[in-house]
Amino acid sequence: MDLKKISPSHSAPQGASFYRSVMIVLQVKRLLKTMKRLSIHPDVVGVELKPGEISTGPRQDKRPLYIYFIFIIIVAWNLYKLNRKEEENFNPYELRHLKLKFSNNMIKGPVYTGVPIGEDVGDTLNLDLVDCGTDNIVKFGPEASSKVEIVVFEKEQLKPVTNWLDGKSLIRGDRHVKLKDGRVSVSHISFKHTNVSMRKREFRLGARAVDNSDIIEAVTEPFFVVDYRSMPKSKKPIKLDDQVWKLPTIGRGGPYHHCLINENIKTVQDFLTLYFLNREKLLTILGRSSLQVRKLDDTVNQAKSKLELKRYVYRRENLRVVFTDVGELIGLINERDHFFSVQQLTPTDKTFGMEMVKRSFEDEHQNSKVLLDDDSFKMLCTDDFNNYPQQLQPSTSISQINCATFSTVALQHPFDPYDYNFNYQHHPSIWE
Repeated sequence: MDLKKISPSHSAPQGASFYRSVMIVLQVKRLLKTMKRLSIHPDVVGVELKPGEISTGPRQDKRPLYIYFIFIIIVAWNLYKLNRKEEENFNPYELRHLKLKFSNNMIKGPVYTGVPIGEDVGDTLNLDLVDCGTDNIVKFGPEASSKVEIVVFEKEQLKPVTNWLDGKSLIRGDRHVKLKDGRVSVSHISFKHTNVSMRKREFRLGARAVDNSDIIEAVTEPFFVVDYRSMPKSKKPIKLDDQVWKLPTIGRGGPYHHCLINENIKTVQDFLTLYFLNREKLLTILGRSSLQVRKLDDTVNQAKSKLELKRYVYRRENLRVVFTDVGELIGLINERDHFFSVQQLTPTDKTFGMEMVKRSFEDEHQNSKVLLDDDSFKMLCTDDFNNYPQQLQPSTSISQINCATFSTVALQHPFDPYDYNFNYQHHPSIWE
């Protein structure tokens, strides 16, 4: 966005003022030289020489005195117009080579009150210090660690907004951030939620350097800010420890809510865990029908898309199962440290894996479950995992998961997900 179109008038820096002053002095000096060349003779203005005075210069033609005054006025008027033209053409941004820039200048609205703006945008919102000429991030120098203030502007004018109508602060979160290597995240910023319902309004998000006026400010395009109460239930963020009625299609105080409470299913985690460990029971509680099955699956899928679930590894005999903290099966690891995702497993293997997941929830020794971090899981899913040197493996590595604290009793039949003739003991499957 071009700040020059909407910014209020800026005062010129000291360097520009000094430049204009020098130009005016030079122009006045030229005027004086011109007047000196005219060298007005006393006889022209009708002044008689006193005894002892000597006339300077030859006698000139007599001219009216007002001609010289007109000449002076014309020159002064031209100087005035020249000075005004320089002021109008002066661009304060030409002397400022650094600028702040949001990583996402077009914030997709609406942004809801009380929700961090990074979650509404769908990506981390960063603030960068860039060079005006190359648009590259400036990572070095004192400016790269400047203190920046986050402000909110009205849509039509760059006038900071600091209060709601009821006097409460507009922004929640630390408005003053500090650049580190020319970048800082501002995803934590949110608009405060008030007790009084707020009408839909348009704002801009801005950033300005606190201690350095030579850095150009950053301003986003307008976006809508909407009251949190008007957010659709399907978009509201949820957590595992939230009440179960916050799930989509589960209304507070409705029939589904009462049925779940009667079965001691109070939180989102209780609901999802029962879905993955015993889906048939959950369907029985909610009422079995084709419509209910679709609603249930849609509810779980929406909830999973809003949650950051952790992954665990549980070992039983010579097999390891990977699952989430709500009991969703992710895959199996055989004794050769080969990982097979749930899409690669046969229905029988899925049943066996789910039995291992159920055992992990029933196991009283919680230290038998190992938390699997993201880096380890990514390496586990690659074919080149075993090619990594031991010292380069992450903290929660497969070697740690395969440590001697687990039981190493071999199965009677080695596990192979591609052996379709191998039959495990049949258990009721929740996947079919």
